[in-house]
Amino acid sequence: TSDSPAVAVSLVTDRGEQLSLFADHAETPAEAKPLLARREGDMIAYWEEGEAAFALTGPLEAQRALALAGQLASG
Repeated sequence: TSDSPAVAVSLVTDRGEQLSLFADHAETPAEAKPLLARREGDMIAYWEEGEAAFALTGPLEAQRALALAGQLASG
């Protein structure tokens, strides 16, 4: 949300995929298991841990986005 601290990080996977990881305090329909959405050609995998919401975005296929988000979500 606009009134809470947030972080955005650009990263490159071992496959050379350029992605963004966002973290914020937000309410989403997700819980610890990542959900998917597509926006403007990018896949978005999003999940929550406690009061933090995370989103991993980039030009990925759905299964790859879920796999990467699952790795991040499980620590």
